[in-house]
Amino acid sequence: MLKESTESLLKAGSSRQDAAMAVSVPYLMLCGYVIGGWLLAKSSAIAAKKMQGADKAFYESKVHTARFYAGQVLPNALALARVVQSGAVSVITTDAALI
Repeated sequence: MLKESTESLLKAGSSRQDAAMAVSVPYLMLCGYVIGGWLLAKSSAIAAKKMQGADKAFYESKVHTARFYAGQVLPNALALARVVQSGAVSVITTDAALI
């Protein structure tokens, strides 16, 4: 999803910079969601190995937080990817005088 969106943005930027700029904010938001998910997944994997001991509750909360993010927050990345890959036209074809 992020790879395809990045390729789409680079392709748009090589031929129409206005199209790339039109989806630059959704692209950065997409990066934030995906990278945040990656980091939470990474920390969850580490936490899952350390569930024994005095810090068990701490590590359980790490795993729980990653599950919550994956189920409730990360799905927003799908919509942002769709915007990045095909949403520029609606922005660049809008007449600014009508807004």
